[in-house]
Amino acid sequence: MLLIAWLPLLTYGQTPSPIKASLVLVNALPGPENLHLFMSNQELWAAGFTPGQSTGGVIIPGGKPSMEARCPGFASTKFTADLPNRANCAMVFYPGEEVKDGPEKGKKSIGVFFPPFIPDGQSPKGKTWEAILVGPLAQASLTFNSQLINLTIGKPVKLTNAGRIEVKSNGTQLFAASPEESGNYWLILFGDSLEKLTAVLLNHIHYDIPKP
Repeated sequence: MLLIAWLPLLTYGQTPSPIKASLVLVNALPGPENLHLFMSNQELWAAGFTPGQSTGGVIIPGGKPSMEARCPGFASTKFTADLPNRANCAMVFYPGEEVKDGPEKGKKSIGVFFPPFIPDGQSPKGKTWEAILVGPLAQASLTFNSQLINLTIGKPVKLTNAGRIEVKSNGTQLFAASPEESGNYWLILFGDSLEKLTAVLLNHIHYDIPKP
């Protein structure tokens, strides 16, 4: 797979980090505003990430940088990322807990879920599937390839390994995909009711990161 770099990180007169990682992310915030992600106080992508967006792999500096997620209408969230050298990493952003006090009281925070990273040199063999419900709906019963599975918010569920995945809600198709490449695929499910549930595919596949 071809990787691209988020150029804004590398064009501000700073010395590029010798540690590199790849990152895919899903914005599971409801919108309508875009998600904005910062690393060491520098925005990764000026336009932000649209609601429901699932990105391809991009090269970013690795290590354990300080990061911040911002979105109008939500309380911003600061966190430390773990981006091992030449690893393939992933992040999912979703509506978190309500802030109980302070200037952003009453707003929901931005939650962050980190699927396990793919270490350098350990490309997935075949296709694995996992699903996670990130809310606001607390529970959902869905059919995955004819198997009924009960999902609880925030708890990943391993699915049957298969080349194709189909998700149905009360007999109506919600999502279907047949990815060509091997990878650890994730279905990110979000919405405030079963009728408004959205499924987004996180393509957590192996990207070759060029060596210096």
